[in-house]
Amino acid sequence: MVVDSGGISQGTANTAQQWAVPFALTPGKKYQAQVRVSDGTDWSAWSNIGWLITNRPPTATMLVPGGTQANPTVFNAVRPTLQWSQSDPDAGTQFSYFQIQITNESNTVMIVDSGQYYQGSWASTGSWTVNQDLPAGQKLQVWVRVFDGYVWSSYSPKTWMYINRAPTGTIAIQPSTVYQNDDVTVTIVPTDPDGDAVNIQVESSIDGGTYQTIYTASAIPSGTTKAFMMLDVPQGSYTLRLTLTDPLGASYQTLLSFTAHELQTWGYVRHTPQWEINRQNYNAAHPGNTRGPMVFWAGERLMVAADVTNTGTATVASTVTAKLLGPGTSVGLSSANRVNWSGELWDKEFDQLADGLYTVRFTTVWSNGYIQTYDVPITIKNKMYSFLVTQLRD
Repeated sequence: MVVDSGGISQGTANTAQQWAVPFALTPGKKYQAQVRVSDGTDWSAWSNIGWLITNRPPTATMLVPGGTQANPTVFNAVRPTLQWSQSDPDAGTQFSYFQIQITNESNTVMIVDSGQYYQGSWASTGSWTVNQDLPAGQKLQVWVRVFDGYVWSSYSPKTWMYINRAPTGTIAIQPSTVYQNDDVTVTIVPTDPDGDAVNIQVESSIDGGTYQTIYTASAIPSGTTKAFMMLDVPQGSYTLRLTLTDPLGASYQTLLSFTAHELQTWGYVRHTPQWEINRQNYNAAHPGNTRGPMVFWAGERLMVAADVTNTGTATVASTVTAKLLGPGTSVGLSSANRVNWSGELWDKEFDQLADGLYTVRFTTVWSNGYIQTYDVPITIKNKMYSFLVTQLRD
């Protein structure tokens, strides 16, 4: 026996009566109850037994999102995972169901109603991944209620969220094959799935060095093509880092790598065919005092040639010249393919050259404005007439 009211006077003719238990019953425990009444003379028999259980309602509170209307929680997915806390003053509660509702900012449109969704959980928190795409670019309200097996909680206070997806974009260069001193056009196309304008930043790293910002642009509409030029790029390995950021701070980053290849010139100085024969005949006649292929008699015509990088691009050698430093005599070389160049370097004063070391300098001017030189050392030893006189004597 937990409670016996004893005989309590009613003093009323009403057919329906109520009585408040004068102390707290144990929460969650089942009880039997029956009643009898007196007409002032005699008591009725005991009524049938009624059963009752004490149960206090649970409470639910949204955790994620937890934003306000002024500062909503931002998600980058259209199907975010929502979280809430759930509690019950009665111990040992299993939360059997939850229900989440999501409405628009003005609370005039029901966007998602999960319905009574089974969870069967004793945990103090719950979560649910929204099972349909939420609209992006607008504020949304959300609340939750939970069921403890007997009664539903009230809906939680509403919290606010906002779906903001990160932008994406592309970065490309032209030409696709780059040589040193080329002008490179960098093209960027930002795309924002929510239609936001984005900020653009491009950084460059050369040969693995520190990134340096080389281009920025602000509030560029989604889908707009932007381009800038990298002028006279030095030789090296480049990594371009593109960062796109929308007004809410969601960002996208991608890398593009390319190499600015080296342009090269190789120069050669040779004897004329006849003087190469003369050199070999001289060596045969003077085995103890031979002349190497880069030793010339003063007065010889110098056969000059150069090979340059075959780029396969619009960057080609515009001119190649050869110059004998000292006297300063130079000649422009000719080419049928802009890769292999040749010519003859000679001046009537060459027979007056003193013995010693000289330099033939090849200078290539490339179509992109790059200028490079290549030096070939040669030796002048004896005058050509001394060889001819010796041949006549022999």
